[in-house]
Amino acid sequence: MMDSMKVPDVYQTRMLRMARIRTAAMLLCMVLLFVIGYFALLMGGQLQTILNDAQRTFQSLNTLSTQIEQANIPAMFDNVEMLVQNAQQTMADATGGVDQAIKKIDEVDIDTLNKAIADLAAVVEPIAKLFGGRS
Repeated sequence: MMDSMKVPDVYQTRMLRMARIRTAAMLLCMVLLFVIGYFALLMGGQLQTILNDAQRTFQSLNTLSTQIEQANIPAMFDNVEMLVQNAQQTMADATGGVDQAIKKIDEVDIDTLNKAIADLAAVVEPIAKLFGGRS
């Protein structure tokens, strides 16, 4: 009869130990939940600010993507290409004018020009003396 009484005592001891472990685990879970809740309250204001900033960013991205979709990119590239072609043509025209001016300057006979200036100075010098110019 003694053996039969020992079996329930061992069973009860094990059940008591398991109840204590469950109670300790439950208390630990409650403490963890309390700590997490406390930090969630502290971070709540910052979390709301972060969420608002994220929402504004997504709205800006949405607006930007809509504008890009509405933009006529091929037409813009065509306009840029036309602008470059016009600039090249203008540059070619300006260069042609400069080339013509250089040809005209090259055609001038410097020796003849110097002789004409000297002859003009020789003619003007007596007239200048007549009107009281320098001698």
